[in-house]
Amino acid sequence: MTRLVSRWTQEETKMLNSLVTRFKKNFRRVADHFPGRTYSQIRSHFYNQIYRSERGSFKDSRSHPTPVQQQEAQQQEVSFYYFTELFE
Repeated sequence: MTRLVSRWTQEETKMLNSLVTRFKKNFRRVADHFPGRTYSQIRSHFYNQIYRSERGSFKDSRSHPTPVQQQEAQQQEVSFYYFTELFE
């Protein structure tokens, strides 16, 4: 059986992502849905492209607060200021 040796398309990547969500990291079951890809190709693509990019975006979101988080922090500072004013 010949296997595809080509770049992953966006559709394949989206399909892989949804199948991993469905089957967790059981790449043998995921490989059944990709007749032209091997188990090894699927697992490698997931860990080298999808998992790495998701993990990187998670780290970025923790290091830089979102506007909502910034606003909540400001509100906490203001309420603390008024609270301390009451007891002086």
